[in-house]
Amino acid sequence: MLTEAINEASDTGDKDAELLSRVNEFVSSFENSLNNDINTSGAVATLMDFARYITSTVIYNTQHYSRNALTNALTAFSDLANILGILNRTRLPPTLVSLISTLIKVRSQLRAKKMFDVADEIRNELSKLGVVVSDVGNKTYWYIDRDKLMQ
Repeated sequence: MLTEAINEASDTGDKDAELLSRVNEFVSSFENSLNNDINTSGAVATLMDFARYITSTVIYNTQHYSRNALTNALTAFSDLANILGILNRTRLPPTLVSLISTLIKVRSQLRAKKMFDVADEIRNELSKLGVVVSDVGNKTYWYIDRDKLMQ
Protein backbone atom coordinates (compact mmCIF):
# COMPACT_ATOMS: atom_id res chain seq x y z
CA MET A 1 0.00 0.00 0.00
CA LEU A 2 2.73 2.44 0.89
CA THR A 3 4.54 1.80 -2.38
CA GLU A 4 1.43 2.76 -4.32
CA ALA A 5 1.02 5.88 -2.16
CA ILE A 6 4.62 6.85 -2.95
CA ASN A 7 3.90 6.60 -6.67
CA GLU A 8 0.94 8.98 -6.28
CA ALA A 9 2.56 11.42 -3.82
CA SER A 10 3.57 14.98 -4.62
CA ASP A 11 6.95 16.59 -4.06
CA THR A 12 5.82 18.48 -0.96
CA GLY A 13 3.86 17.58 2.15
CA ASP A 14 2.56 19.66 5.03
CA LYS A 15 3.05 16.87 7.59
CA ASP A 16 6.47 15.58 6.52
CA ALA A 17 8.18 16.73 9.74
CA GLU A 18 5.62 14.86 11.86
CA LEU A 19 6.03 11.66 9.83
CA LEU A 20 9.82 11.79 9.87
CA SER A 21 9.82 12.46 13.62
CA ARG A 22 7.63 9.40 14.22
CA VAL A 23 9.83 7.28 11.95
CA ASN A 24 12.89 8.34 13.96
CA GLU A 25 11.08 7.42 17.20
CA PHE A 26 10.34 3.93 15.88
CA VAL A 27 13.92 3.45 14.68
CA SER A 28 15.32 4.60 18.05
CA SER A 29 12.96 2.34 19.99
CA PHE A 30 13.87 -0.61 17.77
CA GLU A 31 17.59 0.01 18.19
CA ASN A 32 17.22 0.47 21.95
CA SER A 33 15.46 -2.88 22.19
CA LEU A 34 18.20 -4.69 20.31
CA ASN A 35 20.89 -2.88 22.31
CA ASN A 36 19.23 -4.10 25.52
CA ASP A 37 20.52 -7.70 25.51
CA ILE A 38 19.05 -8.24 22.04
CA ASN A 39 15.47 -7.81 23.25
CA THR A 40 13.87 -9.17 20.08
CA SER A 41 10.37 -9.17 21.56
CA GLY A 42 10.70 -5.42 22.16
CA ALA A 43 12.05 -4.92 18.64
CA VAL A 44 9.14 -6.91 17.15
CA ALA A 45 6.65 -4.93 19.27
CA THR A 46 8.14 -1.68 17.95
CA LEU A 47 7.96 -2.97 14.39
CA MET A 48 4.29 -3.90 14.90
CA ASP A 49 3.58 -0.42 16.31
CA PHE A 50 5.34 1.06 13.28
CA ALA A 51 3.20 -1.05 10.93
CA ARG A 52 0.01 -0.01 12.78
CA TYR A 53 1.02 3.64 12.51
CA ILE A 54 1.56 3.30 8.77
CA THR A 55 -1.70 1.46 8.15
CA SER A 56 -3.89 3.48 10.52
CA THR A 57 -2.48 6.98 10.08
CA VAL A 58 -0.19 7.37 7.09
CA ILE A 59 -2.19 5.41 4.50
CA TYR A 60 -5.35 7.39 5.27
CA ASN A 61 -3.55 10.73 4.98
CA THR A 62 -1.10 10.24 2.12
CA GLN A 63 -2.07 13.59 0.60
CA HIS A 64 -0.26 15.28 3.52
CA TYR A 65 3.12 13.63 2.88
CA SER A 66 5.71 14.09 0.16
CA ARG A 67 7.11 11.28 -1.95
CA ASN A 68 10.43 11.68 -0.12
CA ALA A 69 8.89 11.39 3.38
CA LEU A 70 6.85 8.33 2.39
CA THR A 71 9.91 6.73 0.83
CA ASN A 72 11.90 7.34 4.02
CA ALA A 73 9.15 5.71 6.09
CA LEU A 74 9.00 2.65 3.83
CA THR A 75 12.78 2.34 3.71
CA ALA A 76 13.07 2.58 7.50
CA PHE A 77 10.33 0.00 8.03
CA SER A 78 11.87 -2.37 5.47
CA ASP A 79 15.34 -1.99 6.96
CA LEU A 80 14.11 -2.79 10.48
CA ALA A 81 12.08 -5.77 9.28
CA ASN A 82 15.03 -7.08 7.29
CA ILE A 83 17.23 -6.93 10.39
CA LEU A 84 14.88 -9.45 11.97
CA GLY A 85 14.55 -11.39 8.73
CA ILE A 86 10.76 -11.12 8.68
CA LEU A 87 10.23 -9.14 5.52
CA ASN A 88 11.03 -10.78 2.26
CA ARG A 89 9.73 -8.55 -0.50
CA THR A 90 9.12 -10.03 -3.90
CA ARG A 91 10.64 -7.92 -6.67
CA LEU A 92 8.60 -7.75 -9.83
CA PRO A 93 9.73 -6.71 -13.30
CA PRO A 94 8.75 -3.07 -14.01
CA THR A 95 6.61 -4.09 -16.99
CA LEU A 96 4.56 -6.42 -14.77
CA VAL A 97 4.14 -3.68 -12.16
CA SER A 98 2.96 -1.34 -14.92
CA LEU A 99 0.47 -3.92 -16.19
CA ILE A 100 -0.95 -4.56 -12.71
CA SER A 101 -1.17 -0.81 -12.05
CA THR A 102 -3.08 -0.35 -15.29
CA LEU A 103 -5.55 -3.09 -14.36
CA ILE A 104 -6.00 -1.47 -10.95
CA LYS A 105 -6.72 1.92 -12.59
CA VAL A 106 -9.27 0.33 -14.93
CA ARG A 107 -10.87 -1.40 -11.94
CA SER A 108 -11.06 1.92 -10.07
CA GLN A 109 -12.74 3.56 -13.08
CA LEU A 110 -15.25 0.71 -13.24
CA ARG A 111 -16.00 1.10 -9.52
CA ALA A 112 -16.53 4.84 -10.00
CA LYS A 113 -19.07 4.00 -12.72
CA LYS A 114 -20.70 1.51 -10.31
CA MET A 115 -19.82 -1.42 -12.57
CA PHE A 116 -19.01 -3.54 -9.55
CA ASP A 117 -19.46 -6.95 -11.21
CA VAL A 118 -16.70 -6.29 -13.74
CA ALA A 119 -14.50 -4.61 -11.10
CA ASP A 120 -14.92 -7.63 -8.83
CA GLU A 121 -14.01 -9.94 -11.70
CA ILE A 122 -10.72 -8.07 -12.20
CA ARG A 123 -10.04 -8.29 -8.46
CA ASN A 124 -10.79 -12.04 -8.45
CA GLU A 125 -8.54 -12.73 -11.45
CA LEU A 126 -5.70 -10.73 -9.92
CA SER A 127 -6.19 -12.65 -6.67
CA LYS A 128 -5.77 -15.95 -8.52
CA LEU A 129 -2.40 -14.64 -9.71
CA GLY A 130 -1.32 -13.69 -6.19
CA VAL A 131 -2.12 -9.99 -6.39
CA VAL A 132 -4.07 -8.82 -3.34
CA VAL A 133 -6.19 -5.74 -3.96
CA SER A 134 -7.26 -3.55 -1.02
CA ASP A 135 -9.61 -0.59 -1.20
CA VAL A 136 -8.91 2.08 1.41
CA GLY A 137 -11.43 4.88 1.16
CA ASN A 138 -11.50 5.91 -2.46
CA LYS A 139 -7.98 4.60 -3.14
CA THR A 140 -6.96 1.14 -4.21
CA TYR A 141 -3.68 -0.48 -3.21
CA TRP A 142 -2.19 -3.81 -4.16
CA TYR A 143 0.57 -6.14 -3.08
CA ILE A 144 1.85 -9.60 -3.91
CA ASP A 145 0.88 -12.56 -1.72
CA ARG A 146 4.11 -14.54 -1.93
CA ASP A 147 2.42 -17.77 -0.84
CA LYS A 148 -0.05 -17.63 -3.74
CA LEU A 149 2.66 -16.53 -6.13
CA MET A 150 4.73 -19.63 -5.34
CA GLN A 151 1.85 -22.06 -6.01
